[in-house]
Amino acid sequence: LHEAFTAPIDCDSPCFLGVEPYVTTVDEAAHILQSHPWIAGIDILDQQMRRVAIDWTWTGAQPSLLNWYGGMTIRDDVVVSVTLDTDIPWGEFWLAFGRPQLGKLDFGQHIGVYTEYGFLIRTQPSCFDFWQQPVTVIITNTDLPYPPYNAMQHATCDLIAAR
Repeated sequence: LHEAFTAPIDCDSPCFLGVEPYVTTVDEAAHILQSHPWIAGIDILDQQMRRVAIDWTWTGAQPSLLNWYGGMTIRDDVVVSVTLDTDIPWGEFWLAFGRPQLGKLDFGQHIGVYTEYGFLIRTQPSCFDFWQQPVTVIITNTDLPYPPYNAMQHATCDLIAAR
């Protein structure tokens, strides 16, 4: 698990399949994705004559921990983030990477920021199966204005459950 989300030797952290947020252009990313054996096809999304995202479908050859969604956010024709939905439970991710350095929990999502690795994770803020929630990994700039990570506390669960 740890090896799947850390940068390979030929790529600066953070990166995915050689696509580095804030470095790789949309055209370079499209070429990388189209020529990769894990990717069946890509869709470049336009909004008001500007390319804003790349979504793709998997071939089935990708690691089993990557499930149905993969996408990239584009700003000014440069990739700024890579989003990967996984089947990895939050508890397993925590055991592999430890406690996030930054993060937040609100009524819509739980976010943990791993500044050391160049990604953040997102899960649903469920109190009843908190550690079993599947993780979405977002590879991006982790210099974000989040507070230090504070693991979910019982009082927060009571607030969420009451809503």
